[in-house]
Amino acid sequence: MAAGRDFSLLFRIGGAISRSFGNSFRDVDRRIQASQDKIDKFGQAAQKSFAAAAVGAFAMAKAVEKSMNFNDDLQLMALTADMNAEAMQSFKDATLGAANAAGVMAEEVLAGGASLIAAGMDAKTAEKMLTTMSRVVVANKAEFEDISAATFSLNQQFGIAADQMENAFNILSQGGKEGQFELKAMAQYLPSIGARMKQMKMDGAEGAASFAAAMQVMRKNAPDDAQAATMMENMLSYAVSPKGLKYAKEMGSDMQRVIEDAWKKGENPMVAYVKEANRITGGDPFKLGELVRNDEAKSGLQAMIQNMEEYQRVYDASLGAEHKGVVDNDYNIMGGTTKGTWDTFKATLGTTAIVIGTVLEPAVKALSSTVSGWMTKMQA
Repeated sequence: MAAGRDFSLLFRIGGAISRSFGNSFRDVDRRIQASQDKIDKFGQAAQKSFAAAAVGAFAMAKAVEKSMNFNDDLQLMALTADMNAEAMQSFKDATLGAANAAGVMAEEVLAGGASLIAAGMDAKTAEKMLTTMSRVVVANKAEFEDISAATFSLNQQFGIAADQMENAFNILSQGGKEGQFELKAMAQYLPSIGARMKQMKMDGAEGAASFAAAMQVMRKNAPDDAQAATMMENMLSYAVSPKGLKYAKEMGSDMQRVIEDAWKKGENPMVAYVKEANRITGGDPFKLGELVRNDEAKSGLQAMIQNMEEYQRVYDASLGAEHKGVVDNDYNIMGGTTKGTWDTFKATLGTTAIVIGTVLEPAVKALSSTVSGWMTKMQA
């Protein structure tokens, strides 16, 4: 009996000890699990922090890279134009302002301005052209290079001042809507044809309208834009060439006097030439061949003679649009599309990156210089 009681007591003691250890183990396990949860949460937070830091560092690096490239191009342009630091900063501010205002990448605006300066325009005048050029690019989905070249032509060959440039593009934009020869094509071919028109003393808003109207007429008789431009350029060139004047005289016309009289009276010399050519040939293609012995020039003159009413219609519509905000309206439409809005967003991000990157550049420059110095010493 005594042995039975001892075993019973031993079992009770063992059970108590077992329960005690069981509770302790469970408590320890709970504490370990709680610690593990904290470690996991800390790890997750650390990962997020590291990821955010990595993204931030990458963004700053891209901003610095973008600003360095932009500022490098700006500096090169400033050297070409012999601009001082103040003038360069002014041009930079105008470039970023035009990019933000129009929703165009700052690098494109800078390249457009740089091309004006490289062509011979003074920096201050070029600076005033940036916003108008940017808006015209968006309004017509045109290439900045072409719009920049057209702007230079309108200023240098047609005498259009910076504060009237958008009005000039109103004229060309409306003219482009009147037929197949659109503004993008006008911008592309205006510089070469503009030189011929300057030779004929055709300038100002009237010259721009005359160009737009004549190009629509040429395009009616040409298979493509390039052919139309060739016809126009050759016709203008031939009209005042020694051979052209000689053949006109042989047919009984003092064409030089006709053109000079138009200048004196303030009339359109190209129209005067076309009317005189029609008078002495009667529009007969064989007689036109005697007057103009160049196929492209003859095709251009023939197109004008056949379509003078159309020329006048387009001329009136184009010139009448000078102050009607054609560019502004087209810009609002194209800039308001989904792509236009997205392009504006990208342009804003781009200019912001340039501004931030410019602030960080000195630190990057100092770090690069220091590291380069260490590496040079290590190699010595």
